[in-house]
Amino acid sequence: MRKLSFTSYLLVALLFAGCSDDGGGAGGVGGATGDQFLVANRVRTPDSRAIFASVLPRLDVETIDLSQALELSGLSRVRTYAGKTYSFDGESGVVTRYVVDQNRLIEDVLENGERARFSMAGAGVTSFTNQIVFISDERAYYVDLENAQIVVWNPSDMSLTSTFPAPGLRREGFTTSGGGVTLLGSFVFMPVSWLNQNTATFVPVAAMIVLSATEDEVFGIIEDDRCVISSSAFVDDGAVYLMADAGDGLALVFSEPGTVPPPCLLEWIPGETTFNPDFYRDLSATTGLPLLRGALGRGDGTFVTQLYTSDIDPQTLEPIELLDLNLWQWGVIDFRDDTSTLIESIPAGGISAIGWVVDEMYFVPQFNDEQGTSTLFEIESPDAIEFFTATGEISEVARIQ
Repeated sequence: MRKLSFTSYLLVALLFAGCSDDGGGAGGVGGATGDQFLVANRVRTPDSRAIFASVLPRLDVETIDLSQALELSGLSRVRTYAGKTYSFDGESGVVTRYVVDQNRLIEDVLENGERARFSMAGAGVTSFTNQIVFISDERAYYVDLENAQIVVWNPSDMSLTSTFPAPGLRREGFTTSGGGVTLLGSFVFMPVSWLNQNTATFVPVAAMIVLSATEDEVFGIIEDDRCVISSSAFVDDGAVYLMADAGDGLALVFSEPGTVPPPCLLEWIPGETTFNPDFYRDLSATTGLPLLRGALGRGDGTFVTQLYTSDIDPQTLEPIELLDLNLWQWGVIDFRDDTSTLIESIPAGGISAIGWVVDEMYFVPQFNDEQGTSTLFEIESPDAIEFFTATGEISEVARIQ
């Protein structure tokens, strides 16, 4: 195991703790009768933080009135599926389903008249991370990293279906972290990494857990030692691409020279038991920058990422400064041509969610630490279109219907 400096450990730990959400979803700008979009904002308060879930008839609005939003605990997650919205309460383990009534979210009811909610506490889940994926109307997964298990539940009747173990998620002496969970055919996959918060060490591999989408079983955990600390994965032309960014690039910078491989991109062909040995992209060499984090695939051989473009030596910054200050810019990497393009029209910002796919449009937030606001942009490489500005950090953008 390679050892990180204490500063590096703090940075990686903070990022693993959930500073950003990787996005998905489907939709469009809107404007047609019946269009409904979900925008969730994480807003800091003097004592804690809260999530405000708003319903919009279109995304090209000027502002969002949070007084009309559904307020949830700051540890909650919000997702949409099949015209419904689901909240995952990170303080109680309760999952609640909502419908839209006059542009506001109200709690849904089941056919028997009961509230559309259930608890995962009986399966040992009392807090939620981002590892949620909808497979069908009657099958969804929550990847429970803490208990190394997969919780299977039914979005239609809001019930706990089953659980099955994923023992490979556990590594003795390490805490498990995961990226976004994605469905591809009969497979579900998720980046996974392991960090020891006490010794500031990590397992020096890039890894991804692969699950069956139809059966209660783990296909396997696929590992590669060509790069370390996986963060994001996306599908392009039927293959899966795993980005290992060395803890958002920070493990590379704060470790001794030559001890950590550069951030990279790996390829997995569904059904194989290893990553493609003939595919490897050194992303630091591609961008000419040592720090980058996250990947939002666009399905055309490119992905959107955040790049550290500041002239400030990151080793001179405190961890919270590196996370929050406006030191990062959005860019697009073409991993087939091995080139990168900086999106100059989006101002530099702090660490934020990676972004969301909405009707084949690619949206990213720009977080302004000085103002405590986020602005939504649509990426149209090499340019971007500005949408609305909202209070706090945008944590979810998706179409409801």
